[in-house]
Amino acid sequence: MSSQKKSRHIIVTGYSRSGTTMFYNMLRTSVKNYQFLDHEYPAALVLGIDNENRVTKRPLDIFSLEDILKNNVYGKELVLFICLRDIRSVMTSCHKSVPDDYFIGYDHQYFIASDGQISYSNPGIIEIHNAISSAFSNASFKKIIIKYEEVLKNPQRIQDILHKELGLEYLDDFKNFYTKNIPEKLSRALNEIRPVDKTRIESWKNPKHVQRIKSQFSRCTALFEILIQYGYEKDRSWYQEFKQSFSY
Repeated sequence: MSSQKKSRHIIVTGYSRSGTTMFYNMLRTSVKNYQFLDHEYPAALVLGIDNENRVTKRPLDIFSLEDILKNNVYGKELVLFICLRDIRSVMTSCHKSVPDDYFIGYDHQYFIASDGQISYSNPGIIEIHNAISSAFSNASFKKIIIKYEEVLKNPQRIQDILHKELGLEYLDDFKNFYTKNIPEKLSRALNEIRPVDKTRIESWKNPKHVQRIKSQFSRCTALFEILIQYGYEKDRSWYQEFKQSFSY
């Protein structure tokens, strides 16, 4: 007799403001052989529900890998979809719950409690980067990088890769996610429900973000190395060009 195939739990995690909500909605509205929740929830609290194939989304789950392993009572295969984005766009992104400030910086990001209280207390870019680096040394998880820019440029290619790698089966194309019913708890972080917009790929270059970019990179030079490590720059020459372009 052949042994029963393992079920799988996929966790959409990584950087806040890197398209985790958009990508989760793409999966939720198109993948037919997995179960989904209609809100963000910790994977560690979902793993014990049943032995079905499931997908959950929570950026901060990148910090909860030990709890996830501990709660994997059905022995599911664990897969991390680690969402990345040019950190210059991450640090210049806003959330409509905090309309008057940038949502995440090198040091912290905003935490929005269930009662509506807001504090600048959650982990920022540096801590998230370190957690992602640590995850890659954890053999208990399969890791797949999901780059925001690649999802915007060619969502069909991402679908094809995930079908080949994980056997995801689809009802529709990722690009059509915005036409489907998206619960309020999964639409708030989108700021607005809209089609895939490739013009947002280099949103950090908008002149209104100049001081933000200068401030973050001058206060935390480790950001330069993160950009290089993720393949968004080859060196630091972009920064001098950027400053000269807006020397006023």
